[in-house]
Amino acid sequence: MKTTNIPQGNSPTDINARRAIIEMELSKLKGKDLKCPCLGVTVRIIGNSISEIQKWSALSYQSTLAALDIKHQLKIAVFKAKSEPTPQQKKRFKFVVMYELKGFCNGKNTKIMVGAKQTGNHIQYCITANE
Repeated sequence: MKTTNIPQGNSPTDINARRAIIEMELSKLKGKDLKCPCLGVTVRIIGNSISEIQKWSALSYQSTLAALDIKHQLKIAVFKAKSEPTPQQKKRFKFVVMYELKGFCNGKNTKIMVGAKQTGNHIQYCITANE
């Protein structure tokens, strides 16, 4: 993963630049099946999930790195918890179950949230680095 052009600061300009980078890179994965061995499923990235990932992952450099490494993060993730979705997750994404997974990227633990729909589809919801 090339990290040399990713701004590391916390200014609004840096955060907006990271949002653009995340959108550009994750758009390449939109609609593709990403393997998630710990859940035994494939996970998809959709347009709404890219927006959600951008919103949280762009806030820090480490979380941006984790978002850009999503394919690997899903492969190495371990199951941490299962929970009810929030009202917003139910309404916007139609999730019936949320899974919290734990990964590791660039020396930091990552928190990966995957939502399951009643149809059985699993959608990548969010990924952040624990800083």
